[in-house]
Amino acid sequence: CSTLFTGTALTQCFSMKKDWDVSTVSGVMQLIGFLLTNVVLFSNVFAAFTSVAQTYLTYRLMTAGPTGFEIASSFYLNPNIAFW
Repeated sequence: CSTLFTGTALTQCFSMKKDWDVSTVSGVMQLIGFLLTNVVLFSNVFAAFTSVAQTYLTYRLMTAGPTGFEIASSFYLNPNIAFW
């Protein structure tokens, strides 16, 4: 779902008019809209990366052999990993 939102935000960033006149109210609103769209784009890219990385690490650790589940549980109980 976040990859769909990422594509939509990226399309909106590229399709916006780039000739802003920030001395007018309309230009300032366009600039604010562009900055907010970039924040949404960054957030969606970060969410997509996080979900893919978590899935990859979970399956990699759980299939690490007979003690894979124990390794995965100790990995995710580490304060450095559980912080985020």
